[in-house]
Amino acid sequence: MDHKLIYSLQNVSSKPLNNLSGAYFAVGEQMDSRFGGNCIAKSLEVAEICENYSKGGGIDCEMYPLSVQTMIAAKTHRACLITDSQGRQYFFDPSFYMAEPVLISDDLLCDEIEVSCINPCQFPAVFYSDISLFGTTSNFALSWSVETPYREYEFSYKYNIADLDLVLPTPDIADRTRSAMPNCFLRFLNTEDGFLYCLQYMSFSGRIILKPHFTSKMYYLDENNYLLKNLISQMELSLNLTESEIRRFFLDSHQIVQDANVIWSRKDAIK
Repeated sequence: MDHKLIYSLQNVSSKPLNNLSGAYFAVGEQMDSRFGGNCIAKSLEVAEICENYSKGGGIDCEMYPLSVQTMIAAKTHRACLITDSQGRQYFFDPSFYMAEPVLISDDLLCDEIEVSCINPCQFPAVFYSDISLFGTTSNFALSWSVETPYREYEFSYKYNIADLDLVLPTPDIADRTRSAMPNCFLRFLNTEDGFLYCLQYMSFSGRIILKPHFTSKMYYLDENNYLLKNLISQMELSLNLTESEIRRFFLDSHQIVQDANVIWSRKDAIK
């Protein structure tokens, strides 16, 4: 694939992951791009990039046009199936920090196909292994392992080419099936230590927790100690946001989620 296209897709992969994009869509509010998107919003951004790339022209002309469909895993998770003009199909899941799309071919039957992950840290403490695909051209599994100083973690999703959205979904299509949204979260890669961090807004208390994934550690943003101040500084640098902007985002998002739940419940009542 064209390096220009891959670079654009890497930008989507490296953006934060949140569970709020659907609520923002439901109430008609635009989310600041620095906060990233949920898995559906990220997939839709990939679709938009591929559409613009096809219209604008690029180095590898035989790739045009590119079309994107969304694949469904675990009932609500979305990833991308990218098809070029030659009928070749590529798998891409920006929520797992994939560095580039993987060609789905008969090689899946013989061995795992691997692709690297994005990690913005020069000397990371956490190593995200290659994404591995294994199975058949129509039914395969994605595997993702994370190596930390403490232990290795394994994740897996199953995909089937037949399990696709008939049309591109809206960012809130998964949220509408849930009875209530859990606590708001924002997941991001720390550019200082390479760890995956999660900011979580506790709706019952209004407090914000900062958690490094793959550890048992947890910090409240309103604590006053040197370690937390250092982590906040890394968070601001990684997200290109100030602590006050992040706090305001969660306060606004809490209200937006409440408004979205009202909208979704009304739509359910109409049905």
